[in-house]
Formats: sequence, structure tokens, C-alpha cells
Amino acid sequence: MPTKQTTSSINLGESRTRRNISTDELATRLEEHLVQYRLHREEYLDRQAHQDEAYEKNLEAIAALTKATQGLVDSWVVVLSVQKFIKWLSGFAVIGGFITYLIAKAKLPLP
Repeated sequence: MPTKQTTSSINLGESRTRRNISTDELATRLEEHLVQYRLHREEYLDRQAHQDEAYEKNLEAIAALTKATQGLVDSWVVVLSVQKFIKWLSGFAVIGGFITYLIAKAKLPLP
């Protein structure tokens, strides 16, 4: 049985050439493309599974690191609170020193 001939246009850069392509050749090309598609799809799914696994491991590592450093974070918060308190207290020390200076300057007896 003779194969049916099809006219196809193949892009060769700037020039276009017409040639006859048999349906068998087109079927072969289609099969090759389907095989390539299946291979690419398998690679994509494998890559996606690997990325999902890495994402889960990353989340677990972050949770473990958060738990491990919680004491350090709590200590840091306490240090910052003490620092704010000392700054607040130093304002009163400056006011007290200024009042003491004024009393000494005026030579008033201290109560």
C-alpha cells in the first residue's frame, strides 16, 4: 500500500523550502516527540519530588533551629529590657546630679 504524500513547509532560517514528507515519516517524528515528552515529564516529576522533599527537610531544620536557639532569643530580650531600664534610670541620675549641683552652687544645706 503506497503511503500518502504530504506537502510540508520547513523553516530553514530566512529561506523556506517545500518538500514532500510521507505519513510514515510524520508518524515516526510524532513517536520520537512523544518519547521525548515522556522523558522530560518523568525528569520534571522527579525534580519536583526532590524539591518537595528538600522543602520538607528545610522546614524541619528551621523548626529544630528555632527550638535550639529559643534560650538565646529569650536572653537577648531580657538584655534589651535591662538596657532600656538602665537608660530610663540614667535620666533620673542626670536630674539628680543636676539638682545636687544646683544645691552645691547655692550652698544650701542638704535635708
